Amino acid sequence: MEPQTRPPRVVMVVANRIDGDSRVQKAAQSMAEDGWDVHLVGFSVSGKAEEYRQGDYTVHRCPLPDLAAPAALRDRVARVRFPLAYADPARAKEVRYRVRAARIDLEADDRERSRARDDGLLRTPRKVRRLGRKVQRNWMERRAAATKARERFTGIEEGGLERLERRWWAALLGDRAWKRLDVNTTRIELALRTRILKLEPDLLHAHDVYPLGVCARAAAHLKAKGRDVKLVYDAHEFRPGLDAQPPAQKLALTGYERRYLPHADAVVTVSEPLAELLRDTHRLDRLPAVVLNAPVAPDPNRAHPGDIRTSCGLGPDDPLAVYAGWASPERRIEEMIEAARLVPGLHLALIVSRHKNPYVQSLKALAKSYGIGDRVHFRGYVAYEDLPRFLETADLGVYPLQTGPINHEVSLPNKYFEYSRARLPLVVSDVATMAAEVRRLGSGEVYASGDPAALAEAIRRITADPNSYRRAYRDPALLSEYTWEHQARRYTALYEELLGPAPARAAAPAPARDMLRERSGAPADLPVVAVLDGGPDDAWTATAVRGLAALTEARTVVVCADPARAAAFADAVVPTGPVSAFLSTASAVVLPAAARDDVLPPGLVLALEAGVPVIAPATPAALDFCERHRVGQAARADDPGAVAAAVKQLLADPDRVRHLRARARLGTPTPWPKLEATDAVRLGLGPVNSAGQLMAIAKAVAWHYPDTGVELVALEPRGVFGYPADEYFESSQLNKTEFQRARAARVLDGYTHVLSDWAGPVLGRRNGNDILGDLPSLRGAGVRTALLFHGSDVRDPDAHLARHEHSAYRRAPEGTLEVLRLKATGSRAAARESGLPLFATTLDLLDDLPEATWVPLTVDVDRWYSDLPVMERARPVVLHAPSKRWTKGSDDILPVLERLDAAGKIEFRLAEGLPPARMRDLVRGADLIVDQIALGCYSTLAVEAMAAGRPAVAYLHEATAERMGEEPPVVHATVPTLEEVVVSLVEDRDRARAIGAESLRFARRVHDGRAAAEALRPFLES
Repeated sequence: MEPQTRPPRVVMVVANRIDGDSRVQKAAQSMAEDGWDVHLVGFSVSGKAEEYRQGDYTVHRCPLPDLAAPAALRDRVARVRFPLAYADPARAKEVRYRVRAARIDLEADDRERSRARDDGLLRTPRKVRRLGRKVQRNWMERRAAATKARERFTGIEEGGLERLERRWWAALLGDRAWKRLDVNTTRIELALRTRILKLEPDLLHAHDVYPLGVCARAAAHLKAKGRDVKLVYDAHEFRPGLDAQPPAQKLALTGYERRYLPHADAVVTVSEPLAELLRDTHRLDRLPAVVLNAPVAPDPNRAHPGDIRTSCGLGPDDPLAVYAGWASPERRIEEMIEAARLVPGLHLALIVSRHKNPYVQSLKALAKSYGIGDRVHFRGYVAYEDLPRFLETADLGVYPLQTGPINHEVSLPNKYFEYSRARLPLVVSDVATMAAEVRRLGSGEVYASGDPAALAEAIRRITADPNSYRRAYRDPALLSEYTWEHQARRYTALYEELLGPAPARAAAPAPARDMLRERSGAPADLPVVAVLDGGPDDAWTATAVRGLAALTEARTVVVCADPARAAAFADAVVPTGPVSAFLSTASAVVLPAAARDDVLPPGLVLALEAGVPVIAPATPAALDFCERHRVGQAARADDPGAVAAAVKQLLADPDRVRHLRARARLGTPTPWPKLEATDAVRLGLGPVNSAGQLMAIAKAVAWHYPDTGVELVALEPRGVFGYPADEYFESSQLNKTEFQRARAARVLDGYTHVLSDWAGPVLGRRNGNDILGDLPSLRGAGVRTALLFHGSDVRDPDAHLARHEHSAYRRAPEGTLEVLRLKATGSRAAARESGLPLFATTLDLLDDLPEATWVPLTVDVDRWYSDLPVMERARPVVLHAPSKRWTKGSDDILPVLERLDAAGKIEFRLAEGLPPARMRDLVRGADLIVDQIALGCYSTLAVEAMAAGRPAVAYLHEATAERMGEEPPVVHATVPTLEEVVVSLVEDRDRARAIGAESLRFARRVHDGRAAAEALRPFLES
């Protein structure tokens, strides 16, 4: 065996899709930060094999094969007991129609017989035919009755046959009964085993019972090949205590765990009582290590996620109880709704995923039936890193877990620690371990499970005196223990016991630093003022720096997003992450000058997201905004002394931004002020929100133009991942009268402007299937309307094929071309007939719609910013992330990049079907992004790459630069030249880095939203 040069490789295995498993993701990240080469293996969402980087570890998601379970004993008995039953139950439902058809046929034959010239060879007497029909009817009815009886018989979930079958297989196979009783064990092994073996792990970490057997058998295989592999079993639950699972599955998995747990070199679990149960049940030599499900400590450099109170639209005096986690009957969330009925004015926030599942729907119906639907707020998934900060503004956290099941009694679940990190008083049911901990600390109240009145009384006690319960969190040692960072040390100790000392933490992020204070040399008690550099043409920046030079009450640092500008100032710093997070340690921020006097200064939203008051040049827009919202001061652009005076005033009132953050929902997924009747411009956006462009435009417009309110109403996303909006609706609602009336009232009475990103109806389909039918109503109400197009909605496939040799439409799936041709023709016709202002987000669309105005693609440049170096790895990471493969030319891109990967020139990563946050991590961590080579324009992915300071490769038609008036810093490539282009960038790394730096400057200038807002100016001022 060759000597190992990489760090020891850890392969963590889960039997889920990874996304919702916060413990596993935290464990993978922590061990990667310790220097281990960590890979996390689970199921894919798309049904295809996926591989991508997440944080400092690699994720592998494998498709789960379909595999029929062995026929159950009851099914085999049913075949013998009901021999007449149809094999397909659907045939039984057809019998009444077949009998009726036979009667009609017989009657028709009698009436037609006298006129018929030829009845064929099967001409039979009437009586014989009637007898045959009767026999046939009786036969079918008997078979249908047998089928129904078989369905009733096989529908019995638990009976004597099931008990007999379990006893039979347990006696015959012992702990191997899982082979017959739970097909999922085989499906999961087929899905994951090949990937595990290919990774050649040094340590396998099996998270929960299904991966245990898979990992144990893989480890045995690798050991037989001469590789020493260690196995860690992470028991998340006590398997024999899961009474809610089907008896066959419980028997199978209990035996499965019993068979393979002895193969583990170490065992980990989630609580002390559970560790003792595992030790005693499996006669372990040592007590399993305990790693609590604590949340990660807050990251000061991470953008604030917003807060639950603002998300629910509640004021500071509205009592708010929160539940965050999985929604299922054993969580007894309905008790919270029943208790809320007994506590006047109490609001509930239920942060749960899968709002369409039957249990969540039943909760909504229950709240509505009690007349408190307006006090029960359902919110979606919040990332585990953000949840404690998101919950901080609630009054208390509730966990009404059902008592009885042993796993409930011995657990300390995620919610307990997340509520505690948020410093929330707790109300928990009387499950043993959690109740004992709450009583020990005095951090909340315990009530009898199943008693909503007792829950209501516990809530009343806490809301009457919440501070007495919050005192429990004053002990810093407690909150330190309740962090994942503290708990992960136990994983580290276990790994070091099995593999030796942890490698150096080369991949770990640097500890959070106050770089503003470090650069200025300010002592801890002296405020720091940040001056945002506006570029070489912004004379205001120099004025501000001169005015602040003599200020003794604070130190000044210039923040230069462009590293090339830092040398222009004596005290300057380049952000190492999102600017808004970087500014959070400042006491005030001096903003750059705006391009026009009637727009808000750039960087305003970054400072407000950081919660820091601002100083801006005294333009009419800035003066009005600062006066109305009390978020800062405006100073004369030609008076350095006025800047110093403004800073002194701000330092005397440091909390002035807080109330605006709430109204503007800063730090939330929809960071723009809610539309209000007093806004001079009330812009409605919707409904497609392709690639999140309407979301980006909403933020850009709201923070560029003063006195402008925005509302985004979008179609419910079809896939798992969507982009934020103020409201969603289902496409089926377009046909419903109630929805049409509500939309008409909202649009015609509430908006002054509508920007629609399709040519379909704005008010529902009451006036037809396109916007033309709605125009009389819109114009009658004085609502100015415009259309925005993104791509295939108006692009002419035939013209594109004629213009581009390697057009994407050459690879369009069968039938797609005709659908797109009809759709685009209809959209262009409706757009031209409407006479409305037309806009397009990519320049190539002007070939098909020359009367349109370009609105540059918009991204949150600050969020995509990355300080990771470009092209410094031996094998640069090249990313391709197609939304649809055929539209990006992926069939031509993939062979090239896979060939270069196999040759060792690059490390190729393909990303598909990922949520926006994960895609952002991948782009920011790549060295080069290949966008597309089949469209002739660069797409949102290329803009995101530029915002991250990464060179992007795309096929650009020559008309792009002509229309733009400049050459975008996108590296041009075609199908024949792609390999040469990628290799040249890899070999000339200085050039690639220079392109990346220029790309960032270009993205800030063209694609940060200001240019888009300016392009919309004539429409918004109309």
